[in-house]
Amino acid sequence: MSAETDAGIRTSAHSRARGRTIVFGFVPALDGLRAIAVLGVLLYHGGAPLVSGGFLGVNVFFVLSGFLITTLLLGEWGEHLTLRLGAFWARRARRLLPALLLMLLGVAVLAKVFVPGEFATLRLDSLSTLFYVANWHFIIGGADYFTSTAQPSPLGHMWSLAIEEQFYIVWPPVLLLLLHVGRRLRSSRRLWPALGVALSLLRLFLLLLLLPGHCREDRAAYRRGAFSICAEAGENGCIQPLS
Repeated sequence: MSAETDAGIRTSAHSRARGRTIVFGFVPALDGLRAIAVLGVLLYHGGAPLVSGGFLGVNVFFVLSGFLITTLLLGEWGEHLTLRLGAFWARRARRLLPALLLMLLGVAVLAKVFVPGEFATLRLDSLSTLFYVANWHFIIGGADYFTSTAQPSPLGHMWSLAIEEQFYIVWPPVLLLLLHVGRRLRSSRRLWPALGVALSLLRLFLLLLLLPGHCREDRAAYRRGAFSICAEAGENGCIQPLS
């Protein structure tokens, strides 16, 4: 679970688009909000009383990631009128993969030395984590995130990072398409709120599609996918014209 804090956010990014200056600066309150979200998640998993909703801190991270990544992308668009998707994905890989590989290696060594044979699915869990599909792996495996009675996988929490990485893959090209459409519809700004409403309805439809009535709530967390965080980012962005 990571929230983007690139130097492009911490140092104001100035660019010009259609004769106006776009300034995106560091917002200290976001760090405080992130700290509160982390604390809520830790207290929830620690079984602290009166913190039964602490897991919602994960949603706060998703919203922050959507906002910060979209801010970076809009700054790049304002300067170049395009998004260099390859460079963006390469930066994400350089930022996240080294720590992820180190963590997977550490988990494998600790499991082999201290609890050999305890986690039968650890190899598949590790592969799904490495390729950022852990949430779908746990769905297919029938894992229950909230009510599991068996020994939980040490990588069980990686479903949230998988969703965030799926967002990093899906959202930039979607945003690029919206920005190009926005340039063509420059005089039709009233369409943007309508587009935000349409994205909200699309997210509701997809949630109903992926959360059938027989699906237990304790597995619902895994079923939240990149489409949902993309829809949130799109809803927020479309309230104001993106171009």
